[in-house]
Amino acid sequence: MQQVLERDDVFRDRVAEGASETDLGRASWLFLHRPDGWADELGLLRAAASEEELEVSATRREHSAERRLAQVTETLSRVRCELADSRLDSTVTDAALTAERTSRLELERIRGELSERVAALDGDRTRAVRSLKAAEARDVLRLDELRAARTRIAALETRLAELDTTAAESTRVRPGDSAVPVGPPVQEALVREALVQSDTPTTPPSPWDGTDPVAVARAVQQAAAAAATLGEALELAARSLTPTVPTLSVSAPTVSTPSEGRPTTGDAGRVGAPSAEQPRGPRPPRRSPIRLRRGVHEGSPEGIEQLLATPEVVAIVDGYNVSMEAWPLLDSAAQRSSLIAMLGSLQARCGASFHVVFDGDDDGRRPSVGAPLPVRVHFSHAEVEADDVVLDMVARLPTDRPVVVVSSDRRVQDGARRLGANIVKSGELLSLNRG
Repeated sequence: MQQVLERDDVFRDRVAEGASETDLGRASWLFLHRPDGWADELGLLRAAASEEELEVSATRREHSAERRLAQVTETLSRVRCELADSRLDSTVTDAALTAERTSRLELERIRGELSERVAALDGDRTRAVRSLKAAEARDVLRLDELRAARTRIAALETRLAELDTTAAESTRVRPGDSAVPVGPPVQEALVREALVQSDTPTTPPSPWDGTDPVAVARAVQQAAAAAATLGEALELAARSLTPTVPTLSVSAPTVSTPSEGRPTTGDAGRVGAPSAEQPRGPRPPRRSPIRLRRGVHEGSPEGIEQLLATPEVVAIVDGYNVSMEAWPLLDSAAQRSSLIAMLGSLQARCGASFHVVFDGDDDGRRPSVGAPLPVRVHFSHAEVEADDVVLDMVARLPTDRPVVVVSSDRRVQDGARRLGANIVKSGELLSLNRG
């Protein structure tokens, strides 16, 4: 439009006719009417407008700078606060890290001490087992030697009785002899004479030829006394090696052992008296664990089912050891009920005879039972742990009957394993029931 107004003067005049300075402003009016000196005046107006525009722009920039400064100041304050908070958090974190490192070092030290203690206990246990096995081997060797000594003593006693009979016959008063009392020296001489006279070419030579019967008698007496002393020492050793298990009235069969008589010291010192200790019977057989079929691993569901399906097998369960692992949130009565129901189902499924042992009440009373139970349930006395009852039941069962003990307690496992029982952990039995 400005270019058209510049080129066409007629058009510019027509536009200027209807426009006033009030409506257009001084600059536009000068551009349309173009009086003398309008260009200079218009230049001055443009310069003034430019200066005014620069002032407005500067004012705007100043206001904008002030706003930015306020924002920067506010941001700086916020950043400073955040920095202070971060430094505080860093201090707290450093303190927590230091405490955690201290705790970790202490735990590592305790773990090292426990590891050393466990290693020492394992070493002590290994040495104790070796000592026990060596003691058992020595006891077996001494028992064999004692039996051989008893056999020799019995032969000596028989021969001594024969010599006593021969000596008695030789001391009889013959017809025509003077009735002079025969003293010990004469008896010994007569015995020697009888032995010499009995040594004729018609009789085979005896190993006792040339042996003093009195010396033999004294040797037999000393051997009898030594046998008595050895028997007492072996019995004390056997008692010290036998683990003490509290005797409880459980409904498990017992194994009876013959009583061993022991004569007095006076009998042991007399020739021809019974030996100092009656011959012991053969050692009772030890229980052998059930052997799994080839390819079946111990602790697997197939292996546990094979154990529980063995004919005449007895399964003894450490009650609360299993129930606490299966139902830790239930009370003791609910745990017992759940475990008994589970064992009844396994008994019907596998055929094993289940016995479950629980710790009794604090006063030793047996908890009441409202209905017949599918398995045999036992409760220990107040001062006796269920672990001891389990081991006592295993020891009392006949050695020819297979036994399975269910427990995760290390002491129960070791004791039952020494008694020849198979071991099933509590979790393994529970996994079999879930399967």
